[in-house]
Amino acid sequence: MKNASASSILVVEDDARVRDAICRTLATHVAFVEATADLAAARAALGRRSFDLVLTDLQLPDGTGIELVRALRAARDATAVVILTGAPDLESAIEAVHLGAVRYLRKPVSTAELRQVVGEALARAGDTRALPPSAKSPVGEWAGRPPPVEAAQLDRALAGVHVAWQPIVDLATCRPVAFEALVRCEDAALPPLKLFALAARLGRREELTLRIRDCVLRGMVGTRSHVFLNVRADELNESVMLAEGGPLEQHARRLTLELNERSALEELVELREPVEGLRRRGFRIALDDLGAGSAGVGTFVHVTPDIAKIDRSMVTALDQEPLKRHIFGATVRVCGELGIPVVAEGIETHAELALVREAGCPFGQGYLLGRPSTRSLAELEVVAPG
Repeated sequence: MKNASASSILVVEDDARVRDAICRTLATHVAFVEATADLAAARAALGRRSFDLVLTDLQLPDGTGIELVRALRAARDATAVVILTGAPDLESAIEAVHLGAVRYLRKPVSTAELRQVVGEALARAGDTRALPPSAKSPVGEWAGRPPPVEAAQLDRALAGVHVAWQPIVDLATCRPVAFEALVRCEDAALPPLKLFALAARLGRREELTLRIRDCVLRGMVGTRSHVFLNVRADELNESVMLAEGGPLEQHARRLTLELNERSALEELVELREPVEGLRRRGFRIALDDLGAGSAGVGTFVHVTPDIAKIDRSMVTALDQEPLKRHIFGATVRVCGELGIPVVAEGIETHAELALVREAGCPFGQGYLLGRPSTRSLAELEVVAPG
């Protein structure tokens, strides 16, 4: 068992102020802290020496923290990893858990929380004396097994999982043309991001997926509405959600499957065949969060979507940022030239709505147009065009 004089941490953070603050917080409790500002420097540091913990930002100038974790695991390096991000998203949270990241933290992080999380990470790595007792957590004593309280929490959450329906609106008529199925549960401490991460950590992701599928199916029975459903890239090949001849297939022509644009490009290349297979079975494919990821044009090359959804980050304050308006308009034009209908996400003000319309975007979604509703889909009945 190592003590504080033997423990070391690599901090990977491109914001100098945040990086310095983290290093100051940790320097008095561990023997060695090295800081880098990008992915290349982090890889070089890991090539020079081993570390007990890597604390990395999610978005880096030359890549992502997820890429760094993938490289570690590919090299069979089990170094503990904690990921920090100011903009969490479901896909990266799930992948982080699958790659063995100890925690996925949202910035800003308090000094107390940072010390506690680092203490837990080092404890799991066997470094139980690296931080003061106040910074430690009982998690370490489970040696990688989740505490029973987490299993009980997920049991309760699964019992209360349900779907909220948010309208997607034709901006010319202001009438709904479809609804997006949004996962909700009765436990306020488990918003969707944390719910999926907890299920993945407990090895019960399939159970949660089946619960969601059944909620969507029950909601669609007896209706004619078109539904948008978020799916992970790996679910395109999994039988649990989209099995040929499975329960969802009977509604395939009323289902659009949303893929997140932040998927790695190499994953998108591999998706071409299953995507075409789903299209042949009647499903449509939407590219979600366009503009928030890094795949960009490459995404369209490898997975030409039937529908593109522009991320809310490209819509928020559209009336206040001329460059954003230019990029938004160009995106709508390119999609139009490709024959791909566009949905603008996150419309919350009349000024944003006016500019989205002015850019020629045909469809929109957001609180201004309709909040998610837990009323039955039958009550919100619409018929999606063609």
